[in-house]
Amino acid sequence: MSQKTSFFKGLFAAGLTLFALTALANFTSAAGEAGINEQPRTVTVTGSGKVKAKADTATIAFDMNVLVTGTATEAQKKNFETLEKVKAALAELGVEEDHINTTWTSISPDYNYDVLPEGTQLKTPNAYRIDHQFSVYTHNLDLVNTIIEKAIGVENVLMQNINYSLEDFSEYLGKARELAAKDAMARAQALGEIFKFKVGDIISVSENNYYGGGYYGGASPSQLDVNLDLGVTFQLLNK
Repeated sequence: MSQKTSFFKGLFAAGLTLFALTALANFTSAAGEAGINEQPRTVTVTGSGKVKAKADTATIAFDMNVLVTGTATEAQKKNFETLEKVKAALAELGVEEDHINTTWTSISPDYNYDVLPEGTQLKTPNAYRIDHQFSVYTHNLDLVNTIIEKAIGVENVLMQNINYSLEDFSEYLGKARELAAKDAMARAQALGEIFKFKVGDIISVSENNYYGGGYYGGASPSQLDVNLDLGVTFQLLNK
């Protein structure tokens, strides 16, 4: 084989290699651009739904403050006796003991301060104070006033507040969810009219629910607001 023939064969092979590399680069670039273009355009909106619900449960918070001159043990005994009186009074109304729950208790000393002849101050405990907070819950809302009267009829017991709630929110959450979904769709369509796009498929949905209006300082039931928000992401389509 002549040197001239070998030269042309080598040149031809180099040309094929360059062509293949160029084609591969063009294919990769096109595929990359296609991948970017395939990412859907989206819009995210928040739809809200709210329904009213009548409370079916009341939780009444009480505070019991006992001060006893003596030892901490004597103060604890007095606190126990006072709570037992409350339980006995409420048992007359049919309130079960497991519906009475302690939420907080603390004990702290009260001091006498004496000045000694050399001027030193002497601090000695002469009494102990117990702050005992407890709650009573009932499904009989007609009994709320009577429960309060019976409990605060025991010495050292005061009412703090009442929290009205629902034992089961599922029915009301379902209704609020439907309203939130309709609201989300309406919001997305309204944006579509403004920005000239069609609303496509749903990409993702997130949910947040809460209720309010049940916290009340008096003794009559309040109505609850059951709220639910849906964060919905829609695909955008050209009109």
